[in-house]
Amino acid sequence: MRTSFLVASVLATTFVAGAPLDTRGNSPSFNFAKGGNAQSGNSGNADGGSVYNAGGFIWNQPFANKAGKGGLTQSGTAQGGSGAAGGGSAVSGKTGNADGGDVGNFGAVIVNGYKSNQAGNGGTAQSGNAYGGNAWKRGNTPSFNLAKGGNAQSGNSGNADGGNVVNAGGFIWNQPFANKAGKGGLTQSGTAQGGSGAGGGGSAVSGKTGNADGGSIGNFGGVVVNGYKSNQAGNGGTAQSGNAYGGNAW
Repeated sequence: MRTSFLVASVLATTFVAGAPLDTRGNSPSFNFAKGGNAQSGNSGNADGGSVYNAGGFIWNQPFANKAGKGGLTQSGTAQGGSGAAGGGSAVSGKTGNADGGDVGNFGAVIVNGYKSNQAGNGGTAQSGNAYGGNAWKRGNTPSFNLAKGGNAQSGNSGNADGGNVVNAGGFIWNQPFANKAGKGGLTQSGTAQGGSGAGGGGSAVSGKTGNADGGSIGNFGGVVVNGYKSNQAGNGGTAQSGNAYGGNAW
């Protein structure tokens, strides 16, 4: 009878000691893992191609010299992981430029025909959004709930300027509608959202934007003759920084 009691006691002791290992996720003292950090890569340039002519005598006939438009350069979204010991930080990459191409003529005599020399419009440069991870609640004991939400920072966006038109020579004759500069495009930084946590919300910083300037036109010569509606500069585009939202404290 005494032997059975001792065996029962040993079994009971073994069961109680092993219980936290089987229920590790429910014990605050074991919830020490932090969410992983995330960072998306930078994106390169997506500029339109340029056109350049250099010579003694340059005669650009109608519709000659059209530069390329800027394309799309965009970095990816970054999402920090969540965890009981704190949310992971998130940083999205910065973008390159998406400028429109330029047109340049450099000669002693330059004649630009109808609608020649059209520079490219700016494209789109947009950085990805960044979301900090959340800190999970670790049981009902206040001393265990000190973890903070992850920080978030969106990347800077590049330029999306319209292309320029430049003529430099001794004698320049711009015929009607010659020389049209490119419009500015869109440059926009992503949204930043800090993670939430009982120990405090994560900070959020949105990236700065580049420029979205309209293109310029320059004629530099001893004699310059400008025809009807020649030399139209580009309109400005849109430069917009993303929103930033700090995380909540539970």
